Amino acid sequence: MSLKLIKGFSDSDMSIDIEGAVVIFRLKSNAFNLMTDIDKKERYQKLFSVIEETPEIKVILSIFAAGALDENSYAQYISHLCGEQLALRDLDSNWDFKQRLPRLRQMVFHQDTIKQRSASKKIIIDCLQGGVVTPFFGETLSADFRFATEHMHFKLAHRQYGLHPSGGLAFFLPRYVGESKAIDILLNIDTITAKEALELGIINRIVSANNFELECIQLAKKMCQSDITVIETTKLLTCRFKDELEDYFNSETKMMRIG
Repeated sequence: MSLKLIKGFSDSDMSIDIEGAVVIFRLKSNAFNLMTDIDKKERYQKLFSVIEETPEIKVILSIFAAGALDENSYAQYISHLCGEQLALRDLDSNWDFKQRLPRLRQMVFHQDTIKQRSASKKIIIDCLQGGVVTPFFGETLSADFRFATEHMHFKLAHRQYGLHPSGGLAFFLPRYVGESKAIDILLNIDTITAKEALELGIINRIVSANNFELECIQLAKKMCQSDITVIETTKLLTCRFKDELEDYFNSETKMMRIG
């Protein structure tokens, strides 16, 4: 698959555009659908790989639709794990999720995506709207930059289902806020607003919802002013945790299989 074929790609889950040296992923639907469908997962990762191998691309910008990463999407995914369509109020921590293959598949999807993004030589930017639940809270911390609307919030929803903080959240969060604050957030905090996230340094900018997509694209284009060699060498020198991340994911996978 060539970059020429990728431009204008669109399906029910995502679309891809290219503006100059910026590739724009638009994630349109419940992002958890990608994690429970092997074909969709492989297609997404193949698209990412083609972009990664294209030297004229400097920035990969992902724009998530409001609702794509939120609590309702997460509840639908948890209901899918249970094999029943349950209302959110009916779900509790008594369900045994650990033996469910889709749960392990979801975890591996995040692991693979995070490793792919962390190893990227491109600038990775996530643009967040609405709620962002635990697994994608963690995954977005693997990006280089995060832009959000004023109404975005991170939701630590895993605890109400008796699940561990997946998506690499327990790995990345201490790198931003320190170990003590990270443990406090993971065990005691339910919601982090966009303003609080900016103060904590876990998002880089709050962007008006009125011109969110346009302004995010303009910010991405400004970053393209840097020479590609500068971008690649900076990423190489600052993202030096590959082995540590691999150990973390190995421990997480082992925990799921023996739990």
